[in-house]
Amino acid sequence: MHFIFLHDILITVADAETQKTTKK
Repeated sequence: MHFIFLHDILITVADAETQKTTKK
């Protein structure tokens, strides 16, 4: 159950970094 939560956070962080790279 916790794995899904951690996975969701990982995706969120990865998406944020992706946007940062794209913006850059």
